[in-house]
Amino acid sequence: MKRRSHLVLIVVLGVAITAAAFLALRPRELVYQGRSFRAWLADLDAKSNEQRERAKEALHQIGSNAVPALMNIMRTKDSTLKRIVAKWVNGQSVIPLHITTDVQWKLKAWPGCQIIGSALIPKLTEYLNNGESAKEAAELLYFVEMRAPESISVLGNALTNRDSRVRLAAVGALRPRASRRIRGNLCISGYGRWSAGLDGEKAFRRFKHGRRLQVWAQ
Repeated sequence: MKRRSHLVLIVVLGVAITAAAFLALRPRELVYQGRSFRAWLADLDAKSNEQRERAKEALHQIGSNAVPALMNIMRTKDSTLKRIVAKWVNGQSVIPLHITTDVQWKLKAWPGCQIIGSALIPKLTEYLNNGESAKEAAELLYFVEMRAPESISVLGNALTNRDSRVRLAAVGALRPRASRRIRGNLCISGYGRWSAGLDGEKAFRRFKHGRRLQVWAQ
């Protein structure tokens, strides 16, 4: 019995050390008032209303400086080992430890983007127009839209970019808006037909996987 208890203890300690290593090896990121950007994001889900409000104020103050940290969150993909360890650690109650997965961080980034709002758009536009970072930037602009609908215009303009990676990233971000209207700025009717008229963009057409996308100003 004692041998079994020792074995369990060794396994638990091993997992705890592995989890701590994952946290320690994570790239250094933006710090505001002594706390990491991710810590402020996590506080948006706090039980205390006061804690949530402090987090919102901190994100407002961080503003566009949050863009690199947000891009890092969107680029991060957990290894198979980390997913296994996270599933085990988050499912046990012996050690008071929780590992936030890459998917969970992306979900936390969504309200963070909405809180910061339009301050993110200029820097995200720069990242969007760079093919290497277009996909992540387009996804973040999609997150921003609920607070700053002008991000739709940025994505619409990207559909005419000469870089195919930028065009495809914009298409991917706009697709979830299919068959619905957002504050009168975007209407998509049917698969492959898009209408964007926030800033009265000129009519243009682009292709993806052999399907024609028609975009015109309303």
